This record gives sequence, structure tokens and C-alpha cells, in this order.
Amino acid sequence: MHTDMSFNDAKKQVMEAVQSKRFRHELSLEEAVTILSKIRGSEASSSKHHFDPVSKIWIFRPVGWYIKFYFLEECLFISFHRSE
Repeated sequence: MHTDMSFNDAKKQVMEAVQSKRFRHELSLEEAVTILSKIRGSEASSSKHHFDPVSKIWIFRPVGWYIKFYFLEECLFISFHRSE
């Protein structure tokens, strides 16, 4: 199940989703990969999804960004937002 996914596994899977262009956003592929590649574990948190406790929601908060994503069978939702 996805609730036992580690930070490294989550980061790897979201990077693979971005690199295979399975995301839609105003960011370019290169921008998304650059942002994701610099994220450290101390900038990440996770919790169970409130509608589906089997799924884990990940939040990455590198400087200047708020990135939220979750996996079901593959990465289905990735959200990049600038933060203050």
C-alpha cells in the first residue's frame, strides 16, 4: 500500500511522473525536475488522504514552493504552487 512509502520512494515516483510528462501545469518539464531534484527530506511531510486512508498525500515545501501530490496506481495528482 502507499501509506508505507518512504520520502525517497515518493520523490523518485513523482520525478518519474514528471519526466514522463504525466503532469499538467504551467511549469516546464525542466523547471519541475529542477525544483523536485533539490528537495530534501526535511522539506517533506506526508499524511493519509482524508477520503482514502490507504493513500498517502505528500507535501514538499522547498523555498518558494508548495508541492502536493498523491499516488493511487500511478501519480494522479501533482500540484505546484509558489509560496511566500
